[in-house]
Amino acid sequence: KIQEKAAAAITEALQQSGTYKLFFMVRLENGRVVSDDLATIEIVLGSIDLEEIPFAIIVNNVKKRQYTKMMEKGTDYLKVVMLINSITYKTPHIVFIPVLDDLDEEDNAVTKLPGDVESFIRFESPTVQIPPQVVKPIQIVDFKEVSERLRDEQEKLLRDNALLECVDFVYICGGLRYTFDNNPI
Repeated sequence: KIQEKAAAAITEALQQSGTYKLFFMVRLENGRVVSDDLATIEIVLGSIDLEEIPFAIIVNNVKKRQYTKMMEKGTDYLKVVMLINSITYKTPHIVFIPVLDDLDEEDNAVTKLPGDVESFIRFESPTVQIPPQVVKPIQIVDFKEVSERLRDEQEKLLRDNALLECVDFVYICGGLRYTFDNNPI
């Protein structure tokens, strides 16, 4: 099975001594974060027995209009950040990549990333040292269950969005508090 091979490969990679930058790709569908992507984060990070695990999120293939809204860093942006951080593991390190015309519907294509994304990957994303002995084999048997639970939690958060419509809404992530205009306060 593909998932089992991927889990074994990720476990093996994490058990190598070293300093890592952990990136997770997530997708948006209809303004929601794909719960399977969040389940992957939850399961992979759950296999690492560290108190704090810094990591970064790359939201990939964001459609043009939605990307514009994300860059405005208003309510739609805060909603996506809240959904991403609705899992056990939280991160303030999130970047959005628009659909890139050079890659759209192409196989084995290569292109240059937007400057802000390249800067995020090289300089802004956190690193973590992971000793091999703290990595347990990744268990994918719970994947569907975790994904469904996270999907239900997202739906609940979206239904209860009265906070998002409050002018004084403050979102707290990674020890920083953000207002609608995404300025730390």
